[in-house]
Amino acid sequence: MWFTNLADGSLGEITVDGVTSRHPTPGVSRPHHLTTGPDGRLWFTDDGTNSIGQLKVATVTTFSDPWVSAPYAITAHNGSMWFTNSGSDVGLGKVTPGGTMIIGLSSNGAPSY
Repeated sequence: MWFTNLADGSLGEITVDGVTSRHPTPGVSRPHHLTTGPDGRLWFTDDGTNSIGQLKVATVTTFSDPWVSAPYAITAHNGSMWFTNSGSDVGLGKVTPGGTMIIGLSSNGAPSY
């Protein structure tokens, strides 16, 4: 099972035997929510760098857009990653496994969590 570590900006993994390991994530500062994407990669939000990240075989890639602000929750649906944008009134965004972002799929003036 994977988890985020806000204290040092890393991602962690714990085995069924309780053994934990930390995976440094260069360029990531505050990873929050994470989920497995349709591509089999681990995807996460990073509100410290206002980006969406992915981890595959210990390689981290992040995707950003000027409208991404404090991304929070993330989930996979219909082949893309969907995330909430809690730092702006542009509440919902989508990123494809290839990194194409679509921002502003909902906007009601209130942050999404």
